[in-house]
Amino acid sequence: MVTLHPAFVTAAGGERVAVQVPAAEWEALILDRWQVGEITAGRAAELLGMPVAGFLALAGRHGWALLSHSADVAAELAGV
Repeated sequence: MVTLHPAFVTAAGGERVAVQVPAAEWEALILDRWQVGEITAGRAAELLGMPVAGFLALAGRHGWALLSHSADVAAELAGV
């Protein structure tokens, strides 16, 4: 279990509360937020308490692409 700090959780009445979340669910949430671009790999690693290299290895083990295959990335690579 992971205990989320009260700064991360607001109860229905607006009160900040600590919440226990299964570690696998927390990990999945962080991986998802990273994959959709809401957080960086560095922030994801920080939230999971691991180095960035460890986070990227974790993402790879879960089958997540480390690079987006979007046109934006292709354009960036073409400019190198």
